[in-house]
Amino acid sequence: ELMKMMGMSRVLYWSSWLLSCIVSLIIPITIAIIICVAPISSDGAIYGHSDGLLIAIFYILFALSFISFSFFVTTFFDRLLKTIPVGILLMLMTYMAPTFSLNLWNVSDGVEGTVGNSESLALCLMPNMAMVYGVRVAFAFEGRGVGLQWKNMNQAPYLNDGMTMTSVFLMLVFDTVFYMILTLYMDTIKPGKYGVPAPIYFPFQLSYWFPKKSKVNAKSDSASASILAGKNQFFEDEPQHLQAGIDIANLRKVFWSLEGKKVAVDGLSLKAYRSQITALLGHNGAGKTTTMSI
Repeated sequence: ELMKMMGMSRVLYWSSWLLSCIVSLIIPITIAIIICVAPISSDGAIYGHSDGLLIAIFYILFALSFISFSFFVTTFFDRLLKTIPVGILLMLMTYMAPTFSLNLWNVSDGVEGTVGNSESLALCLMPNMAMVYGVRVAFAFEGRGVGLQWKNMNQAPYLNDGMTMTSVFLMLVFDTVFYMILTLYMDTIKPGKYGVPAPIYFPFQLSYWFPKKSKVNAKSDSASASILAGKNQFFEDEPQHLQAGIDIANLRKVFWSLEGKKVAVDGLSLKAYRSQITALLGHNGAGKTTTMSI
């Protein structure tokens, strides 16, 4: 929320996290590719006949889609301790339940698929399942001794599901974009402790896509003027050439507890101007956090 207060858009915020996460995974992905492509055992490499670049693209696309899916999951929780176990459980469920119930690891060449093409594409909306289908296709071509190559990207090794490596790649790209859009949507309607939630139908509001410039509130200006009257020695003159993005007048917040009434903020008035940095300074208990939460 602090980055958003400083003017960073949600798209830029989540995109930067996506880039940061994929950069941090470069080394593990590289190690995984080397293990799969390099002949490190007497039996040869796992993908000994496949094009190493295609395997690398496959792994990177899976990482991007899974990161986007993880972002989407985090929008439902406010605390990390809740997110981690739920994320692990979802990862296992989206892999184990469909894979073993549909017997997808029967990778014999030419085997009739257990589900059709439409169902397979629907399953690939889960990044783990797209990974399973990609590995199945690659293993099938490895079994033929040709491996995954650019020339067989559009060939389906299984008779019924019709899944090709091209369709797997496209689904991984789709998953990345799809879950990033869902993440942005959830972050907008459920922005966290200090954010201002938008209505669930905000994508259909013209005011969201084409916001109008805020009008000067004459009542607020008069209130601010009356507050500052006679106290100019303690305040700077307000800039006339800047527009106030936030205008607060006579803000008051009261908390009730067993000890009675506690006034956290009393008569606060301030303006935060566009293209300017505004800082709230004060001792502990002055009401800074309360003001920001309001």
